[in-house]
Amino acid sequence: MESSRFTIACLWALVTIAVLVPSECTRTRARHDRRWGGERGPELELDLPREAGCRAHVKNLTEFGGVGDGATSNTKAFNDDVNDWPLIDPLPSYGRGRDSAAGGRYSNLIMGSNLTDVIITGNNGTINGQGKIWWDKYKQKKLDYTRGYLLEILYSDRVLISNLTFKDSPSWNIHPVYCTNVVVSGVTILAPVQSPNTDGIDPDSCSGVRIEDCFIISGDDCIAIKSGWDEYGIKVGLPSEHIIIRRLTCISPTSAVIAIGSEMYGGRPRRTS
Repeated sequence: MESSRFTIACLWALVTIAVLVPSECTRTRARHDRRWGGERGPELELDLPREAGCRAHVKNLTEFGGVGDGATSNTKAFNDDVNDWPLIDPLPSYGRGRDSAAGGRYSNLIMGSNLTDVIITGNNGTINGQGKIWWDKYKQKKLDYTRGYLLEILYSDRVLISNLTFKDSPSWNIHPVYCTNVVVSGVTILAPVQSPNTDGIDPDSCSGVRIEDCFIISGDDCIAIKSGWDEYGIKVGLPSEHIIIRRLTCISPTSAVIAIGSEMYGGRPRRTS
């Protein structure tokens, strides 16, 4: 557990310096934006995130022995800092993972729970999941646990994800679960069309979701509206509702552009347009 949490801290550092290299994908995305510019669709009243500000609590690496001289290794300081945060109790397990593994799941790259006013945005920088090694091991049946996602937010309200590129996720890309007032806007998602289970955006038992102006190439469903999985979904019993999807460009030759009902253990989705 300690090593996995340290890995997450290091990955966060890598994410902050990632940039998008101009490519045919960005040019295609630009054509998509021009084609749909100015068109309006149905509106959905959402309570959007407020302006981001500093939180009252601040963590300083120097408190744990960190030295910013460009030469000293701060591995131990990072590890101690991450370990100083309390652990979140794990979700109940029912003995197996989505990848038909024995149980459990590898860590997501970015994850949050019980949050309010979440803003994850950028200037079209890239979050790269380095998915190929995961896809290869999955196909070779060499994984002990289910693959993690690039971004998963649970039990949160007023979530904005915008102007970012998500590339080569090990599995699903964006997975809000049990969330309210979620906007995903201006997002590009890229994965080879033969990559396994690289869903684009999967709102799961969420209420008040708007997905717009997104460009998605994936090896699975571009968007899949879900409402809980297996016994855990039955126990919670929370369907997705009040979802608007508009101005979407999708390339997924073998899967759905928009899938409704791939997992509905918590009830059928309501009011989707």
